[in-house]
Amino acid sequence: MQKIGVKDRPSALGVDRNALPHPERHVLQEPASRSATAWAAITRIIFGTHALALADQAVVSGTSLLSTVLVGRFTQPSQLGIYAIGLSVLGFVLAVQDALILMPYTIQRHRSSRTPAQHAGLSLLHSVWLSAAAIVVLAIVAVAMIALWAANDLTWLVCTLVLTVPFALQREFNRTYAFAHLNVANALILDAGVAAVQLPVLAWLGWTDRMSAVNASLALAGGCALTSLVWLYLARQNFSIPTGRVRQATAESWRLGKWLCAGQITVTIQSYVSYWVLPLLVSLAETGVFAACNSIASVANPLLSAFRNTLTPRSVLAFKEGGVERLRRQASRDALLLVGVMSLFWVMILFSGDFLMRLIYHDHGYDGRGDVVTILALAVLATAAGASASNAMASMERPRAVVVATSVGAFVTATAVWAFTAEWGLLGAAYGILAGSVAGSAARWVAFLTVAARPGPADHVRAPIAQVLQQLAQPNPAVDWDIRQIGEGFQGRIYGIRTGRDHAIWQGYRDLAVKLYPDEPAAVETAKRQFDAQMRLHGSVDGRTVHDWTLRAPLPLHVSETPPALVMTMAAGTDLNKFLAALSDQPPEVLAAMARVLVTVLRPHWATGSPHGDLCLQNILYDPAQRILTLVDADKPACVGVVFNQRYPAAYDLAGLLCDVATDIRTVDRRVALSKRTFVESVLSAFLTMMEAPEQEPELIAEIRAFARAELKLLDLRWSPRGLFRLIQRSIAMPRIDRMLAAAQANVRMRHRLSVVGGGS
Repeated sequence: MQKIGVKDRPSALGVDRNALPHPERHVLQEPASRSATAWAAITRIIFGTHALALADQAVVSGTSLLSTVLVGRFTQPSQLGIYAIGLSVLGFVLAVQDALILMPYTIQRHRSSRTPAQHAGLSLLHSVWLSAAAIVVLAIVAVAMIALWAANDLTWLVCTLVLTVPFALQREFNRTYAFAHLNVANALILDAGVAAVQLPVLAWLGWTDRMSAVNASLALAGGCALTSLVWLYLARQNFSIPTGRVRQATAESWRLGKWLCAGQITVTIQSYVSYWVLPLLVSLAETGVFAACNSIASVANPLLSAFRNTLTPRSVLAFKEGGVERLRRQASRDALLLVGVMSLFWVMILFSGDFLMRLIYHDHGYDGRGDVVTILALAVLATAAGASASNAMASMERPRAVVVATSVGAFVTATAVWAFTAEWGLLGAAYGILAGSVAGSAARWVAFLTVAARPGPADHVRAPIAQVLQQLAQPNPAVDWDIRQIGEGFQGRIYGIRTGRDHAIWQGYRDLAVKLYPDEPAAVETAKRQFDAQMRLHGSVDGRTVHDWTLRAPLPLHVSETPPALVMTMAAGTDLNKFLAALSDQPPEVLAAMARVLVTVLRPHWATGSPHGDLCLQNILYDPAQRILTLVDADKPACVGVVFNQRYPAAYDLAGLLCDVATDIRTVDRRVALSKRTFVESVLSAFLTMMEAPEQEPELIAEIRAFARAELKLLDLRWSPRGLFRLIQRSIAMPRIDRMLAAAQANVRMRHRLSVVGGGS
């Protein structure tokens, strides 16, 4: 069976009247005063997304800076070094959460396979799992440190992190949820709440001479716990966890997040390797001094992080609406903006770094470190230059490229920090950080530009698509077509062509599907054959309504000979193969209702002696919101060595459905396999129930089985890995087909007995 269909592209099956411009009422209004206009502009600036994001990151980074300053001023440098090590461990766990959970949620939350609440609920569940895993690992490390008589302060720090990590992870989840929905005000309120708890506690600890790295970590845990739990309670209605979709959602998040996690691990190594190397090569006290220098150099981080929090949603939107070209422009603009603004901060640090160290930290161990601060600030600037390229690759869901690029920076950083620290101490560590930052940003841009330069589906098919569309009457050459591949099979590839809201491709159609065939001698004949089959199917089923369900079939519009192509209207919905894989918990009664509707509408088409010709789950599209079933990719039945009985053209299509499900040996989820089998059995049962001559049922079953066997014989069994796979499919498929046929017959007999009993009573 050919597995080609118009899939996963919601669109209209004709002129979308709701998308047409509506006449607007014109009301005479007095022009606004200049003061009102100015006040409105000021309000937009103050409460705009970027301004609020900047204010939020100022709160976050300001809280971090003030916490470091308080710990440094009220303790010895060694305690600040221990505190910095604890923050590096916490940062590592947060990086894993961002890669495995938060970034996939931000990128994938627009997908229609689940509701927004389900997307959020599943991500929250994943975050809870990560918290539990982190607690177990840290607890094991703490026990091992106690058993090995490790340093007392470090041991207590790890014990404290067991309490800190889960609340810090929850706080970061809450922030990312707000940023993903561009609700920056909520993130600002949350972070301000953490600061309002953490900073007074730290000030009290310093005032009462109780300050230590462990107590400072407990203050952070308390602030995160209080605000996160309150936020989660207030937002609880925004989360829903569908138990039947946890495995599927976890697999989707892991497929994208595993590479992002590898990338984040390399970024974390690049950020915190100095805190892990310095205690080994120098001392904890020098580690604390380096942390103090880094706190001054990172004073520009509020701005960098504020913009980065909105870069990913904007990059995702740019790629979704304008493709690679718009994403490239967006990344370039973001990079110029970040570098320009961060340069101003670096100049400020260049002239005031040593003064700020003396002003903020009074201990003499911090004096004379202005050169270290300046180099670290320059490293922050270099990192900002590559931030937009990294986000752009993540938006394109190219995590491998991100990993390769970040691995370069991490390797250079780790190598340079170790070598330079051994030679020049803290100054060498700063130069190592700078070398890694420059290498990492350069690698990110090289990787992004390489990925963006690769021809995508729209690039190498734009010319033949344009050639096909120009054959239509009165094409509009001024329209900027959005071309994306939406299907692929044995015969060719299907592309969706979409235009803007104010333009039409042809005769009011803003969305068309073009099936491009390989340039072979038989391709034109195949296109003409499928044009005729789809036209017959469209005339038989399109627009028919059964029990509030509507059946659709795309309308074929044109056959192109050069290049070989078939133009048709777009189809709405997701093919059943993907729909049942994503939503395996569909009730059997819903599948049975869909099956009855499908059979009811197809019976008149079969009665004319015309089968669908390639009926399979991929060629049945389902739009649950509108209750629409769409049949695509009709074809003339291939010669399978069996005399086609005109009385039962349905036998060929039913055999196709059976073979489609029976040969599926890649689906490992038993619930998904059961849903597919239940649907096919329901289709068979519905047809057998509607037969006007029930005594012909054995003859029909025999013919379905014969068509199925003939179809299985067409599988390629040559000596190759693919041939071996086909052999396994054939050996498994026929027993499955027999079982499904037997189950359908048993269902029909059971319904008949129930109806007899019901009638007798």
